[in-house]
Amino acid sequence: MKKQLFVLTAAAIVALSACKKSNNGSNETPDDFSLPYSNLPVEEQKKGLEKSGINFIDQITELPSVEAVDVIEHLASLNSPTIGENSLTKLVSAVLAAKQKQYDKVMEETGGVPVDPAETTALSELFGVYNWNAQTADWDKVAATDRLELNFPASPNATGNNAKFVMTYKSSGIYFVDGSDKTELPSEVNGKLTVGTKELLTYKSTAAYKADATPTATSSTLTLGAYVVSVSASNNGAVAASDFSIKKNDKVLIASSSKVDGNTGSISGNESADEIVNNANTSFQVMNLKIAGKVDVKALSKVENNTQNEAAAKKYAEAVNANSALVAINTDDNTVFAKVKCYAKQGVEISYEWDGTNWYAKETKVWKPAFKLQFKDGSLMEVGTYFETGFDNFIDKVNEFVEKF
Repeated sequence: MKKQLFVLTAAAIVALSACKKSNNGSNETPDDFSLPYSNLPVEEQKKGLEKSGINFIDQITELPSVEAVDVIEHLASLNSPTIGENSLTKLVSAVLAAKQKQYDKVMEETGGVPVDPAETTALSELFGVYNWNAQTADWDKVAATDRLELNFPASPNATGNNAKFVMTYKSSGIYFVDGSDKTELPSEVNGKLTVGTKELLTYKSTAAYKADATPTATSSTLTLGAYVVSVSASNNGAVAASDFSIKKNDKVLIASSSKVDGNTGSISGNESADEIVNNANTSFQVMNLKIAGKVDVKALSKVENNTQNEAAAKKYAEAVNANSALVAINTDDNTVFAKVKCYAKQGVEISYEWDGTNWYAKETKVWKPAFKLQFKDGSLMEVGTYFETGFDNFIDKVNEFVEKF
């Protein structure tokens, strides 16, 4: 069952990536789609993929053991000063999420600018030096005009305040206004954690806004020892883009990016995808495996996807191939080990109808887009079939990771 789940998940990732209108990946360029095929046989490619997957699990598993994580965890256990919700509290949440192996939350909290400015406190209003007082189990505050500084013991066994967490803040000059309340928005936030003279953590977040306080660009970088988590997003009304990555010693562990061209400025939520998006590019990378995709949404939206008609379904599959591309790349040698091709596949849809007395199942034959991997020799293989064999060690590693955490 676990192997079946792995196969279905892997197939879904590849198949869904081909159809996404707005996705994620790591700095894809048009060159991704013109790279040469790999000369390695399919089974050798699988060995390389499996090795990368196992290496990824090993590397990401080490993140919670970084020294800075333990120090921040101890800080969170203290009777924290009342400082509201701001960049500092989000940063602490990001580090604690790493401790709990909640890597999606690490990305979310590293984003920097709180989602609802009306519920946040400007960091500059909280400037001061807070010293942990072990006798009173509380914080003693000294006024400061240029920073928020926390001095505290790095661990339960520390005999004094040997850890220092400092954050500085620059105002954008723009305020979020909610009735009579005004909240100052940051253009830059910087943070640093040291224990003694050793630097364990750095953080930098920048942001730009329209006059009405709508963010147009955000960028945040959190460094924990050898690990660097980066998140950025921008939207100028014509192009929306986002990037995310976790690196260790400058080597990509996982990364994603997306770029959408179209009318991305004001969206009511009632538009169809082709009314907003003209073209979309995406890529997703784990270690040296990168999947890059692009789609001409406008062109594809003009082709009817009729699941009841074989000829129409085949025509739609041809349109998918003509107006989109999805490639799997080995970034070590910049070669393509497979391209994804769409075709029409017959299946069965089951619906339930009422005959006045009972519900009964009704089967309807339908034609839907499906996907195959195409290799250098032109041969095709179902995505699910490709992942059915050759990945036993990686599956065992994933199961071990899940059961452990």
